Amino acid sequence: MIGGPGDKPRIDELVIESNMADKMYGVYDYNLSELPSLIKRLSLYIAVDTGPIYIAHALGIPLIDITGPCDGREQPPEDK
Repeated sequence: MIGGPGDKPRIDELVIESNMADKMYGVYDYNLSELPSLIKRLSLYIAVDTGPIYIAHALGIPLIDITGPCDGREQPPEDK
């Protein structure tokens, strides 16, 4: 799970509650310029209508975009 410093308590709680602490972890001490390098290490990226989905898509990382109020057809990945 990726978040900012203020997200640490909630992310830690979710990791523990998931019973997947050995497969899931939280990252909260990165800066925006480091985000592509972080995403490149992932085997799957799941996000909610955020800019980093474009980074994951550009890097060829499999992704799941949980679309919100916008039209899902406006978000990557594009099916062609």
